[in-house]
Amino acid sequence: MPLLSLMMILAAGPSAEAIDEAVQRAQDDEISVLRENARGRGGISLAGSAAVGFATSAFAFGAGLSADAGLIFADRYAITLRLTGTIFLLLSAGLQFETALSERVLFGIGASWGAFGGLDAPSASYVGIPARVTWAFSERERTAIARRGFMLFGEVTPGFAYANSSGLARRTAPPGLPLAIVAVVGIGYAWW
Repeated sequence: MPLLSLMMILAAGPSAEAIDEAVQRAQDDEISVLRENARGRGGISLAGSAAVGFATSAFAFGAGLSADAGLIFADRYAITLRLTGTIFLLLSAGLQFETALSERVLFGIGASWGAFGGLDAPSASYVGIPARVTWAFSERERTAIARRGFMLFGEVTPGFAYANSSGLARRTAPPGLPLAIVAVVGIGYAWW
């Protein structure tokens, strides 16, 4: 009789599957709350760049590094400070607002300042509006709070070349549109 009563009590209670589902839902809710909290964002990438200043025919290209640091809000939005430097002199610093379009894709737009060229070659300093798309190789794990992993990015920065130099030859800068375009592509590791 006690065995029959025990079997009836166990049969009336929740199944192991129901208990596992309830525990998983509770974990998912806790992770969702933690993801909404503000957290850091960062990354380091190998980058390749090309830049053109139209007024002086300034041109620079090269390989280097791009690094970024910032904050993530609501698991979707980020404010990021980005620094890029390459050989053959391309230096830029910018601030971008980014949004996560999916678990693997980020899109950002902002403002930047930079310089490219060389002392003995045509060069330009510029302010621009960078637009960047970042694609991650993998999605975030179900239990992870932050996304992290290897990624690819491409960025285009149209801008206004507010200072031009035609190099050390002491030539006068030729007339032309004071515009510049900078393109950067890269691969690296990031967490956001």
